[in-house]
Amino acid sequence: MTTKNGELLLTPEELAERWQISTQTLYNWRCQKTGFFKCVKIGSKTRYRLSDVKDYESRKQ
Repeated sequence: MTTKNGELLLTPEELAERWQISTQTLYNWRCQKTGFFKCVKIGSKTRYRLSDVKDYESRKQ
C-alpha cells in the first residue's frame, strides 16, 4: 500500500516477517508506546512507513 505521496506502507504482518518477530510483539509495542516510531492509522488499519523502518534499521546497525 502507498500513501498519496507515494510512500510505501507495510502491514504489521509484513513488518513482523521482515524483522522475524510476531505481530503480537508489534501490537504490544504499539499499545505500550515502547515502539521505535509511530504507526499510521488508516481507518481501522495499522500501517508502518517503510522510510521509518529503514531509518530505524540504519540507526540500529
